[in-house]
Amino acid sequence: KADGSITVTKELKGYDDGTPSSTDKTFYVALYQGDVTTPVTDATVTKADGSTATNNNGVYEIKANETLTFSNLPYGEYTVKEVTEDGDELGNNFDYEVTYTTNNKVTLNVNNTTDNVTITNKEKADGRIEVTKKLLTSDGTELNDTSRTFYVALYQGDEIFTGGTVSSSTGTSGVYTIHDGETLTFSGLPYGTYTVKEVVQKDGQW
Repeated sequence: KADGSITVTKELKGYDDGTPSSTDKTFYVALYQGDVTTPVTDATVTKADGSTATNNNGVYEIKANETLTFSNLPYGEYTVKEVTEDGDELGNNFDYEVTYTTNNKVTLNVNNTTDNVTITNKEKADGRIEVTKKLLTSDGTELNDTSRTFYVALYQGDEIFTGGTVSSSTGTSGVYTIHDGETLTFSGLPYGTYTVKEVVQKDGQW
């Protein structure tokens, strides 16, 4: 019979399993039967509101907290995969770690006519920002004066960001020392918008 169905749910998490930096990201999924080279293109695919999802050669859009139900499926073994918009494999430069329930494999039969797969995308934390300090005279000449100590911090919104790893510096609570000609590297950063600021301390606050 061709009365099996698989419901795919998209879950999106931040790098720390909390709220992601953006929830308006569009992802793409495809369903494969047997071999995993050619997507199933003749299933009926519906959204949670009952509307029909747009079929792009077996590739379907899905966003955070949305579901897609593939129905009218013959019994057999299926694989749910997250793919690119063109249906290609995700590369190493994809911004998210991808995990599946049931190891993304589903077997439909007379005893299991419906099944569910959740695809979870977790933001990676491998961003990197380099900050270099230069002291210049009024005419643009470099001073090369390493005797002076300055302080730099990385902000997300109005708050100093204290995560990630910072090379070749000392500091506490997200504020780091930097000298003329020195470069600090902030690594292991979650994706998002950052502001680099040179800061001073006043009344015990930066």
